Amino acid sequence: MQKVTLNITSKPTHLPKLVTDTQSQRLGSYFLKGTTRIYNPLTDDEEKNILIPFLGLDDTDKQLRLKIENYWKSFTISVSNGGLDLEIALDDKGPINITDWLKYRYAQGHYKVAKNEKESKISTDYSFYLTDQYEEINRKQDEIVIKTRANLAYNELLTDKKSQLNAVVRQLTAMNPDIMNDNAKKVALYNIVETDPIKFLKALNDPKTPLLGMIRELVQYNIIRQVANAYYYESNPSPLAENDDEMILFIQSKQNSGTVNQMRSKLQEAKKSVPTPRSEKVEKLDSLKKELELEVN
Repeated sequence: MQKVTLNITSKPTHLPKLVTDTQSQRLGSYFLKGTTRIYNPLTDDEEKNILIPFLGLDDTDKQLRLKIENYWKSFTISVSNGGLDLEIALDDKGPINITDWLKYRYAQGHYKVAKNEKESKISTDYSFYLTDQYEEINRKQDEIVIKTRANLAYNELLTDKKSQLNAVVRQLTAMNPDIMNDNAKKVALYNIVETDPIKFLKALNDPKTPLLGMIRELVQYNIIRQVANAYYYESNPSPLAENDDEMILFIQSKQNSGTVNQMRSKLQEAKKSVPTPRSEKVEKLDSLKKELELEVN
């Protein structure tokens, strides 16, 4: 058994939900653009081996083409708001359920039908979309695998790779980890693991991340300025680099070591005025102290 579902694309409406839940739409025939030919979704082999026998037609009939054209001209699919399930499995004799299979092939190539829900949101031309139970299962399984990898990498970052933590925070968020306690950093990164695990994994495995973290740090402390994608230093009107990759090359170049060391020195000086983030233990003690004060009063 292999089923797909033909769904109606949801669109904004002022109608009550009770009405929309009981509505149905029809997917009907159309002429191919710029021609007088009716839309026919089948290949020659599918037509010969499946449609003609199914309709009980004689392939030597002189009116065969006209009869097939009339069949597709009157072909419609009624789809309720809950979707239409179609059995599309094949065995050695062909489709197990020919009626469902013909509806599927018809919908599959129809200009009003998107290949999936995501595609259906790209254009208002789509009135329907298909979902495949196996594709959906495979997609969810892929999501589980990626999220599992991201969670494992997240735990490794917090234990064996703590030295990379600040750089990853800077790379993936607009936050300054120097003024965050460990829990705040963990939460910020875990939110990304949950919402965009691929983005998290890419940042963690990108060899550029430490250098990008340093660049973000220099910007956060106003040692260098970022205007659009370009980076500027001091009052020089010309940019040091036009983008991240050029800035990385600038930092790595030995001939720029004097300037880079000067930046590092300014960075260390700027960070001296940054208050040490309060630990969770201190915050809990303060919270308990306030509670006790309230009880005494």
